[in-house]
Amino acid sequence: MKQKILAIILGLSLFYSCGLKTRSILHSGYVENEQFSDTISFDYTYGVPIVNVKIDEEEYRFLFDTGAPTVIDISLAEKMKYHTLTEKKVFDSQGNREKEKFIKIPSLQINSISFVNIGAVISNMNQTFEISCLEIDGIIGANLMEKAHWKIDYKKRELYFSSKPFPKPINAYTLDFYPQKNQRTPKVAIKLDAKTVKNISVDTGSNGAIDLESKDFPDILNNTKDIFVYGTASTGVYGRGENDIKTLSKIKNITLGNIVFHNQIVSFETNTSKTIGNQFLENYSVIFNWDEKKIYLSPISTYDYKNIQGFGFYTKMENGKLKVASVIENSLADEFGIRPEMEIISINNQTFENTIQNPCFYVFHTPFPKTNEIKVSFLIQNQKQTFTFYRQDFL
Repeated sequence: MKQKILAIILGLSLFYSCGLKTRSILHSGYVENEQFSDTISFDYTYGVPIVNVKIDEEEYRFLFDTGAPTVIDISLAEKMKYHTLTEKKVFDSQGNREKEKFIKIPSLQINSISFVNIGAVISNMNQTFEISCLEIDGIIGANLMEKAHWKIDYKKRELYFSSKPFPKPINAYTLDFYPQKNQRTPKVAIKLDAKTVKNISVDTGSNGAIDLESKDFPDILNNTKDIFVYGTASTGVYGRGENDIKTLSKIKNITLGNIVFHNQIVSFETNTSKTIGNQFLENYSVIFNWDEKKIYLSPISTYDYKNIQGFGFYTKMENGKLKVASVIENSLADEFGIRPEMEIISINNQTFENTIQNPCFYVFHTPFPKTNEIKVSFLIQNQKQTFTFYRQDFL
């Protein structure tokens, strides 16, 4: 399985301590059409589903994110002159926080279906470079989704929604979930060998696989094969998390609902939220039913995240420069003294020094060629230093 360059749990999940007034705002709203069934295609270029919606007859790009409440970009909110109902501190998936305004969107239209008086958070969707690359104007959050029934077909890149529940496919697996009481994100439990981990978000706003917190790394997994990555490789609405050590562990037995996997990789990190993202979900046709509190997963391909290969470090874009985001412990990169934040000048003589025409491309795509050997030049203490790396099997 191809490993993501940037874990955007996408970090577009917002979490907060919520009072009764804020909860009432987020739970408000209804669908104008009593009986409906519709389909809309989505853009999946960056590993998260983005759809077109209409507000006041104008079209905007919104992320379809089960891990977040409904969000509207600050520039769009100012244009619409929405009335602020209250303000609360909001947390993103990396633990960063901001005080944000809560409003109601009078009407948000997805194809021919109108969602009325939907509670939403106003946030700056361009605050983080990586998130700005998505060019989104807001988020369709779980508090809106629970007012309908949804089916995501990742293969066809289509989103189906209806007033009536979709029937469970014959070959589908079942996940029982409970909706987070404020924003209504579906929460599930997963079993890693003998340890059960609860409160995991099924998160279509994450392009990751199974990502858990370091405290969930169970002592009984001492016999697992692990690698350690230091630096930062994930981002949220308010920015990247702090440098941290992430553990990538091959777990012998994983049970999710009535699905059992063997020898799959799970990541454990301090500065992150617990999520099951699209790298896992895209292997299924996914049905969300908030009424019955069930998710149905109908296989369209085989989930297989058993191996990690690479050159020992990951990259990021920052201020138009390609930099090291994180390094795998005991890799060649680690032995050479490559560290997070070092600037990359060139890879195989392709220069990256202030010459990138489309910096967003390298947020979601690797700059490494499909070869087993690369020569990389770094700027280290104002001196150009060049190293040769070989593709390694880490797990």
